[in-house]
Amino acid sequence: MREPGDRREALLDPAAALFPRQGGAATTGRQVADEVGILS
Repeated sequence: MREPGDRREALLDPAAALFPRQGGAATTGRQVADEVGILS
């Protein structure tokens, strides 16, 4: 089973890369999920 911290790290790394490029307000959860490969 995956630890909660693992998922958090998997989301924070791509978010940290997207925020400087387009700004935190313009970055959506969907964009971060797409970077991670999470399917809805």
